[in-house]
Amino acid sequence: MPKILKQSDLAKLLSVSESTLFRMRKEPTFPKPKQIHKRCVGWLVDDINKWLQELPTAC
Repeated sequence: MPKILKQSDLAKLLSVSESTLFRMRKEPTFPKPKQIHKRCVGWLVDDINKWLQELPTAC
């Protein structure tokens, strides 16, 4: 079974607030959440890791 991160866990992983994460979700390259339950979404860890690897690195 794939590992899923809830919004609060993903915000902690990325070291951002949940408000910032909400804004980040609007970016077209940000991974789309998966519906876990009627009122709950989460992100696949594999999707987040892939997205992080594809981010440009600072010089």
